[in-house]
Amino acid sequence: MSLYVVDASVAVKLYVPEVHSAQAIRFFSDGHELIVPDFMLAEFGNIVWKKTALLSELTEAEGACSRKPCKLR
Repeated sequence: MSLYVVDASVAVKLYVPEVHSAQAIRFFSDGHELIVPDFMLAEFGNIVWKKTALLSELTEAEGACSRKPCKLR
């Protein structure tokens, strides 16, 4: 089994359908041992905020899903 450090830009692909989301899903389901940096949640939240507030790729409701469970698209 391989050990990997998870980057927020890859983790967000599980949450937001985008290029390479299928590969990210496959990666996370392959049973690798994963390490998550302490600042990963902050980076993840920043990406979701940017996609919501600046890029309009997510609605306000979809952006709020990063704080509580809900169903996306």
